[in-house]
Amino acid sequence: MRNNPNPDMDRLLVKCLLSEATASERAQVDAWKAADAANRRYSEDFERIWVDTGRLAPNAAPDESAAWERFRRSERFPAPRLGFVVPMERRQRFSRPWMAAAAILLLSGPLAWLLIVKKDAVNNGNQLLSLQTTAMTRTDTLPDGTRVTLNKHSSLVYPQRFKEDQREVSLKGEGFFEVVHRAKQPFIVRLKGLTIRDIGTSFNVKVRPGEIEVTVATGEVEITNGGAVIEAGAGERVVIPDDPAATRTMPSADDLYRYYVTKEFVCRKTPLWKLVDVLNEAYGAHIVIEDKGIRDLPLTATFLNESLDSLLGVVTQTLGLNLTHNGTEIFLKK
Repeated sequence: MRNNPNPDMDRLLVKCLLSEATASERAQVDAWKAADAANRRYSEDFERIWVDTGRLAPNAAPDESAAWERFRRSERFPAPRLGFVVPMERRQRFSRPWMAAAAILLLSGPLAWLLIVKKDAVNNGNQLLSLQTTAMTRTDTLPDGTRVTLNKHSSLVYPQRFKEDQREVSLKGEGFFEVVHRAKQPFIVRLKGLTIRDIGTSFNVKVRPGEIEVTVATGEVEITNGGAVIEAGAGERVVIPDDPAATRTMPSADDLYRYYVTKEFVCRKTPLWKLVDVLNEAYGAHIVIEDKGIRDLPLTATFLNESLDSLLGVVTQTLGLNLTHNGTEIFLKK
């Protein structure tokens, strides 16, 4: 792993891994990764090393000075590689919680590269578990056999043992669920006052500022929002804004919403603006459509494991567009 010429970025990467970064700090990290493929590889190596170095011990009292000293001397993660050489007098002054948490997480045993943290909270003797992703997605299997894929910067809380009459989980961010259907033990996702109940289903849930989007791949779901109940079937998308009266159901025209699950970008007469929105999210890029007249140009194509440059090359050639770079920004125009 190469040295990082920008030590301040290491601090931001740690904050992102701990979900402590602000929106502007995450945008700064995304722009830094998009600017150079070497930066992106560095970030990926950083996270792999991070999650390979420790198991969180919730009952251990953190000794910040000792933790940083052990971290500095660690053979598996030498401090000079990441710019974490901290003068002793400064180690005594760390007061931010994320710094102490970083030291404990980095020093304490394998995390399995997804950050899986056992919560202290216990519900009727049934421990709650939490899956959290940062800069990478993750697919895992819940105790009932249901498979869940979490997109980046998402989390799922679920009990170690589901109740006999229902299986209830809580989601933040975005997740795709392939539910093992049990009529007498419904699977329920709770988030922001909503409940989503499966009826033999695979479905995607995405939380955005101001709205929640539920897209059904197979089967049906029942969404309860206050006193309103909405049913949606395969191929339908439900958008629930903060104002429930503005809830709308529509056909799901393509499979772009599943890009982080399948690693494919599937476009079927998909407008250019929609593909660009997904690419910006997936690659941490800043692609700008400079001409309003090309925003709705339709594209039909499937991209699998393509680099961003290769993918945009196909898009521009197919639609007859020009592409220019300005620092970290990419501009598409006629």
